[in-house]
Amino acid sequence: MKDDQIKRLFQEAGELHKQATAIVEEFAGKDMPAEKKSEADRLLDQCQAKSEQAQQMVRAEEQRKKLEGYMQVPEAARPHVFTVKGNTTPEMEMKAAAHRAAQVKFWMTGDNTELKALSIGSQTSGGYLAADTTSDELIEGLNEYVAMRRISRVLPAIPAGSYITPTAAPLADADDNSETGEVDFDVVEPFGDRRLTPHEIDRGVLVSTALMRNPRFNIEAWILEQATQSIGRRQERNFILGNGSSRAMGILNTVGLTYHTTDTANAIYGDDIINWIYKLPAAYAASAKARILCNRSFIRKVRTQTKANAATDLQTYIWQPALAPNAPATLDGVPYEFSDKMPTGLTTETWDNNAVPAIYGDFDKYWIVDGLEVYVQRLVEKYATTKQVGFLITSSVDGMCVQPDAFIGLKVKSS
Repeated sequence: MKDDQIKRLFQEAGELHKQATAIVEEFAGKDMPAEKKSEADRLLDQCQAKSEQAQQMVRAEEQRKKLEGYMQVPEAARPHVFTVKGNTTPEMEMKAAAHRAAQVKFWMTGDNTELKALSIGSQTSGGYLAADTTSDELIEGLNEYVAMRRISRVLPAIPAGSYITPTAAPLADADDNSETGEVDFDVVEPFGDRRLTPHEIDRGVLVSTALMRNPRFNIEAWILEQATQSIGRRQERNFILGNGSSRAMGILNTVGLTYHTTDTANAIYGDDIINWIYKLPAAYAASAKARILCNRSFIRKVRTQTKANAATDLQTYIWQPALAPNAPATLDGVPYEFSDKMPTGLTTETWDNNAVPAIYGDFDKYWIVDGLEVYVQRLVEKYATTKQVGFLITSSVDGMCVQPDAFIGLKVKSS
């Protein structure tokens, strides 16, 4: 029934769009009467409303199916059958299985007797170390939500301490010289202008007590799903816009980042994008991880641009959609990745002064490191009056660009 309603709403939205388009095309190249303009606007408003209603129903249906999935735990997902990564012995597997089973039971019941089985993890501020497998699943799930994790270099997790990053200035080109000539030396400052030190990110998840009492409710999957989405959004923002103070240093706040500025104020044309792309050094452009990172609005605005400024009519568009599996959509042959945390650079439909709506570079030169531990704290009394149980999930991560000349931002010229 829901599928039929969704289909009908999309069909009605499509029909309304056709009617509005017909009115616009009827008056192409000439003035449109006020009443016709109002009619076209009304049809487009109705089209958008029906489309949004259908999309909301789709999302609601997806959430319903997810919840049903949590209530129908497959055998392979049950705690007593999970396996440990790497070379293991039967004794190791038995201990790991017992630890994870105790973890899930403690989350469900809050039974303190289960804490004995969790003693292989450390207790901090009332929280308890989650099973290694749970930490792995959380980090793996973040890759689905965080564009920067998919395209950047993610280092092995560390239990404590820091990575010292090689943030030295690049060396000058070598000199031609004779056998007896003097050699010029670069003065290289020590590595480690900044250390990669995982910083904590917290997320609270509430679960109703009625749902908790259901023996078929997969609490582990539910907590991981909710925590992954929320922590992922925060990580993405920090990787792009973070100021480096108790959080990641965002790629757009990298010291020494260079920019290509558009030729025309408050506008981006095809030539601007091509010149920007070709300004990146060839060694970085040839990297397998060379990407453009942008908001969806950026592609929406530039995908009709051609390989020339607006005054020239060429048929070669710089945007090419993905037409085959594993063949990404590109801008002038460069793959791009969407992130909702990248600034749009737009006020209504006009490019803002000095906006940086996209960045291009070798994302292997942006490093991300996770802390090894994920903590889950069970909060009962705090939400007792609302018949809910709270779970506070704490993870840690850091990130920064280690080679600023590997990236170049696209900046809109100021008017």
